[in-house]
Amino acid sequence: ATVVSGSVGSPNNITAGGGITPLAIGRKQIIFVQGSAGPVEVTAAARIANGINVGDELQIIGCSDANWLGLADGNNLRLNGNKTLVNGSVLGVVWDGSDWLENFWRD
Repeated sequence: ATVVSGSVGSPNNITAGGGITPLAIGRKQIIFVQGSAGPVEVTAAARIANGINVGDELQIIGCSDANWLGLADGNNLRLNGNKTLVNGSVLGVVWDGSDWLENFWRD
């Protein structure tokens, strides 16, 4: 079953130092996000908290143009270039046991 955190109207507010923390249940998770109180470039040591099982999937949906969320390649996140999540952006990643790997990107 798919686990959902937040919504378009009530996204999770992400801080630079906190990063994104998926829910600890479910192999497929959808999380709605925006920067906390303005634009945020995530600088946390783990941009996204580690997955639980190899094959865990996470879809991160941006919900704000003003409070965008920036994710850079590195620190347990392997992206095909840095990403800025704005309203309607979607980043799909899969957990390989040590890193979140980019699966798809919708700008």
